[in-house]
Amino acid sequence: MTDHTNSYSRPFPYPCAECGKLDVWLTTILHNAEVNHDGRLQKFNIPKLQVQQCKACSEIYFDHVTDEQISQALREHLSLLSPEEIRERLADLGLTQKEFGQQIRVAEATISRWLSGAYIQSGSSDASMRMFFELEEMKHESAAGKVIYKAGTIAPWRCQSPYQFAPISTNASPETNPFPHPEDLALSA
Repeated sequence: MTDHTNSYSRPFPYPCAECGKLDVWLTTILHNAEVNHDGRLQKFNIPKLQVQQCKACSEIYFDHVTDEQISQALREHLSLLSPEEIRERLADLGLTQKEFGQQIRVAEATISRWLSGAYIQSGSSDASMRMFFELEEMKHESAAGKVIYKAGTIAPWRCQSPYQFAPISTNASPETNPFPHPEDLALSA
């Protein structure tokens, strides 16, 4: 975790709202987090969460800096793209937030919230973004003449609908490929 000491505008100690003593300091604790996300309660440990804590009465204070750390830990726990990763991928592709939103059918304001960290994307939105980034990367590599498929893999994809992707068959039998290409069906008849 990042050191957030410089995230505060005034020096410590602060007065404690619980006991009234001027003894609130920035400290690091082990925190067992429970966060509702994507319709489920997520439970995970944060080994080094920086919080404000009163040394006199042990009262712990969570603030916007603590919330950012918990959001970052939740993304890591769920293996979701971070705002920085999304921003980097968009820059690599030369896409604006508006263009990206149009491509994955998400409002520009939602993209902005993901990039600012104000909102954590759902698992399905994260999967859509990853698939989009992967497909765009494959297009760029293909256009550059790079070898993007290895023999024996089912790497090429064709879109059956805007929401369903299936591997392109290479004359595979129905037992080995549940999504045969229509041309393969004609060959086996």
